[in-house]
Parts: sequence; structure tokens; C-alpha cells
Amino acid sequence: MILLDFEVCYANYNSDTTRYFPVNGKFSERQKEVYTSVIHCLK
Repeated sequence: MILLDFEVCYANYNSDTTRYFPVNGKFSERQKEVYTSVIHCLK
């Protein structure tokens, strides 16, 4: 997995974004379950 975490600051507004991606381009079954669960919670 590759983890990207970055923050943006502009005009006293701060935002933080974290994303992760599989190195080989395809999630394993377990990784897909975790990813789907997190997306579900965000929605």
C-alpha cells in the first residue's frame, strides 16, 4: 500500500487529505473490504 497524506493552508483555512492505494494497482479482498467500509462511513 502507498499512503499519501497532505495538508493545504489558504486564507486561514486548513484541510487535510489522506489516501492510500495498492502498489500493484489492485486491492486484495481484505484491503477492498476495509476501503469500502471507510468510504461507506464517509458518505
